[in-house]
This record gives sequence, structure tokens and C-alpha cells, in this order.
Amino acid sequence: MQRFWGLRKTHKKFWFGGWILVLAGVLGMVQWQFDISDPIRTQVLGASVKSTPAPTIASGPSGATASTSATFTYSDSEKGVTFQCALDAAPLASCPTTGVTYTGLPQGPHTFKVVAVGVTTSAAASRSWTVDTVAPPAPTFSKTPDDPTFDTKAQFNYRDSEAGVNFLCSFDGASPAACDGTGMEYKNLALGRHTLTVWATDAAGNRSTTPASWSWLIVENKAFGISGDLSQQLYPGADLPLDLSLSNPYNFAIRVTSLTVQVSGPKPTNTTACRADVTGSGTTAGLAIDIPANGSVQLSSLASVASWPAGWPRIAMANTDQNQDACKGTTFALAYSGSAMKR
Repeated sequence: MQRFWGLRKTHKKFWFGGWILVLAGVLGMVQWQFDISDPIRTQVLGASVKSTPAPTIASGPSGATASTSATFTYSDSEKGVTFQCALDAAPLASCPTTGVTYTGLPQGPHTFKVVAVGVTTSAAASRSWTVDTVAPPAPTFSKTPDDPTFDTKAQFNYRDSEAGVNFLCSFDGASPAACDGTGMEYKNLALGRHTLTVWATDAAGNRSTTPASWSWLIVENKAFGISGDLSQQLYPGADLPLDLSLSNPYNFAIRVTSLTVQVSGPKPTNTTACRADVTGSGTTAGLAIDIPANGSVQLSSLASVASWPAGWPRIAMANTDQNQDACKGTTFALAYSGSAMKR
């Protein structure tokens, strides 16, 4: 009997221990399933949704353009996306995957936006541009060559009232080409007429409707003619009009604005006592004598000798206190010079 109970106690201990082992095993499994170090659970907690990338605008206007229509194409690196587009302040709306075109755009700045819609809606890609269909005003010249001129070199400066424009130039009818933004210089030009035409162009490519144009004539440097002599002999106290003839070698009218007379001599040279007695005079200001193209004018045809205008050419001989008989028979050389301008 004691043996039986001994065995029974042993048996109970065994089964009790068995239950303990089983329970521990179950609890161990539960712990294992909820252990935060479990790689399966870590993987689930760290998972995220990949965002759809922003699209790329492949083509479309930028900067300034004179076109009132605009076509944009775009793409996205994520396959199977759709697109939504917007112009300026309009809301995003579905647009074709092949691209979108806008027409009848008004003057001024514009902005195009596009997003890709895939797993998520992407950030927007955008492009801005300006519609400008207004041509700049005509340029103006601030420096030009004289017309006519003897100078075979020509310097031009020009500007435009619209800021930021470029310029096109055409010289003597040549095709317009880009030219310097402040001016042009031409050298070794042939005699004859030349013309420079200048247009302003803006950033959108608009060209001024009316150009600036300057035409001028390069003539051979020939002096206009001045000739003539006194019609009577000098004497002490004489102050005589010098009736000169003025000739115009050009095919355009000129206006003589000054005449100068210089006296040299006398001859024979031993009569030096007369040198200071004979003088010439002429005007250097206020003169205005018009000569027609290839024509000539005699001063006496414009005013009588009796009413010779003040300042017109004269020859005078002083009446001194000395004996001036040594001056008899002497001659003096007269030299003339003057200036003129195109009439």
C-alpha cells in the first residue's frame, strides 16, 4: 500500500509536470507570435505606398511668343498614369495623355500645370510664358551722316522707346540682318546715294511695322567756284565792292554762308610801302547766297554796286599822310575762300 501511494504521488508529480511543460509551451508560442522583434511583424509595420512622381513637360512655349495658341506634351515615369491639366487659375481637369492645346490666348503672362494620377496624385510640373503680339514702335536715329557729305565714312546711332528690343538693319536694300544694339559704322563708301533702314524686334519676334530710314548722298569733294576782280583801279581812299561770281558744281542747290578775301603782294616787290595800304574784307556770318544746282550767281545780280550790302566782299586802299606815289602801277593778288551748305 505504501508503495502504491508512493507510485501514485510520483505519477501525479509526473502528470503535473507534464501540464506545466505543455502550458509553458503554449505560452512560449504566444510570446513568439507577439514578439516585436519578429521579422514578419517588422516588415508589415515598415511597409509604405510609393508616391507617383511628378510628370515631365516635354514641349511647349516658354519666354515670350507672338503665338496665341500653345501645345504642351508631357510624360511620367510611372506606367499607366492619367493626367490632369490646368491653364492659369483654372482648376485641374482631366487631359489627354498625348498632350493638350490651348487657343485664343489673350495678351500677357500664362502658366500651364500638369499632374500625374497613379497610385497617388503627383506634385505639379509647370511652365510659364508670355503672349506678345504687339510690334515695338519704330526706332529713331540719334546720329546720322550729313546729307550731302564728302565723308565716305558714316556713323549711325539709334534707339527705341520699348526696352529690351533688338535691331535689324538693311544697308542699300540688302536683306535685313541683326545689327548692333546702339549703332553702326560704315567705311570706304562709294560716291552716290546710300540708305540705311533699321527695324526694332522684341523678344517675341515682333518687328516694328514702320522702320527708321536715312538716305544720304556722298559727293566728290569739289570746292564751289569763287572768281572775279575789281572793275576799276584802286586809288588812295578807295573802298570798292568786289563783284564776285559764285558757281555751284553740284547737282543740288547750295547756300553760300561765308566769303573771305585775302590780299597779297604787291608786285613789284620793291613797293613794299604799299603792302599795308590795300586790304580786303568779307563776311563770315549772316551771309546767305543761294546758288542753283550746277548754276552760278554774280553778286551784282543780287545787289547793285551803289547799295552793296554791308559785309559783302570789298577792296580798300588807305589814304595816308605819306606820299603814296610808289604804289602806282603795282598789282595785288586776291585769294578767295568760303563755305556753303546744301540748300
